[in-house]
Amino acid sequence: MPLLQSLLLDGLWDKEDDVLQILSERSPRLQDLEVIFNCWEVTKRTLRDLSAVQSLKSLKLDGCCVLLVIDDVSIDRLTQRLAHLRLLSIQVEFKGSPQLTHNSLLAVLRNCNTIEELHLSIDITNFDMASPLQLERPSTSLRRLTLACGPPQEHLRRAAENLVAWCPNVTEPRIMEQRYLETYEPLEDEHGNTLEYDENKTEELFNEGAALELTQLFCMLQCLRQSDNITGTS
Repeated sequence: MPLLQSLLLDGLWDKEDDVLQILSERSPRLQDLEVIFNCWEVTKRTLRDLSAVQSLKSLKLDGCCVLLVIDDVSIDRLTQRLAHLRLLSIQVEFKGSPQLTHNSLLAVLRNCNTIEELHLSIDITNFDMASPLQLERPSTSLRRLTLACGPPQEHLRRAAENLVAWCPNVTEPRIMEQRYLETYEPLEDEHGNTLEYDENKTEELFNEGAALELTQLFCMLQCLRQSDNITGTS
């Protein structure tokens, strides 16, 4: 596989980490990778193995799993190693609320200077709060942004202001309601043992109108920003 440049892995069920580890060792020139999961969990090791393929320009993770065990730190480490990504999409459906926050968005924008297209499922509960990750400069390369968000939060204007400040050149913003695989039911592992799970979390859905309102605020503030730049006003 050393000359492989583009690959689609559809429906990884079990031992997906082993497959990705072999891939990272044997495909040093791979540029475009899409993985469609159908498995129990997607882990931090998954991202660690993928980050070893430093030739990647496009990475898409899709499909579904029961547990999505990745966090902001793992996204930060992934994008530090894959700094030349032009497209990153992590939209795996799973049971539960997103573990990724706006810090994942900031990490991608900070680490990937060439990113043009970004699709993430994140929790924007604290979108308006100060972040430990800071941007020295806004991302000028990002053009297409999709955020599947949840659970609901109140400071939509602040979130929109942050988005406009962080990625002012986005021309195709799409902010959607985060949808879960199904309503709450007890989870079991491979041996039939019931797992503890937060019932309230799985039943908590994003406010239906908030995603649309956030998109509208983003577009409005972006237009005002562009108008100010044209007229020279502050």
